[in-house]
Amino acid sequence: MQKAPSGIHVIRPSQRVPHPLDRITGRIAPRFSDLGGPGTVMSPLILVGALSVAAAAGMHPMVRAAFAGQPPGVGTGMQSWLWLLAVLSPALALAKALILGAAAWAVLVLTAEGARLRVVTSAFLYGEVILALQGVWMAAVLHVRGVGSVAEPLDLRVASGIAEFIGNAHPALLALSQGASVFHLAWVTFLTLALASAAGTTKVRGFAAAGTAWSLMTGIGVVRALFS
Repeated sequence: MQKAPSGIHVIRPSQRVPHPLDRITGRIAPRFSDLGGPGTVMSPLILVGALSVAAAAGMHPMVRAAFAGQPPGVGTGMQSWLWLLAVLSPALALAKALILGAAAWAVLVLTAEGARLRVVTSAFLYGEVILALQGVWMAAVLHVRGVGSVAEPLDLRVASGIAEFIGNAHPALLALSQGASVFHLAWVTFLTLALASAAGTTKVRGFAAAGTAWSLMTGIGVVRALFS
């Protein structure tokens, strides 16, 4: 605070205490300059968990209907797996963000000024929030269709990328196509801008780092499909 001539204390704008709602909004959708700061590592993990649980709750009746005609235990197993992934989603998102973030950070160090690993990891955690929205989208679309429209596992497909239009393709091609959805496009776009801002570099270099992470993520899926 600085003292005005009249003796009245004046609070500078930079010293104003943020409103609690502003702080919450800043955690849900932070500015690129805030990535890596207080709360920008834990908050996206909480968001991923909440979205994953919401998606699991929405998909539960749909999965039960889709596997109603399957042998006993299959439907129950799929529902249990669905909830297990939802509960573990924050831990899985953190592991994924650390691996992909390290790869992107290495690219930034080689091509630009570099950025703090914590900032890069924070960006990838918010990227996981974007990907978690895909499950909520699928559940919402299926509920609009109605549970009566689900009679087999194939009825659980919801178009969000090219994977849903490939059908019974080679597992490796299917794994590759699963990384080409609207949500993955939003993920790459967000990371391109966030990483460019974090490293103080061009969007081209930011895209190179984000593209490397996407290639690694998709490549792991392809390798798993080839050897499974």
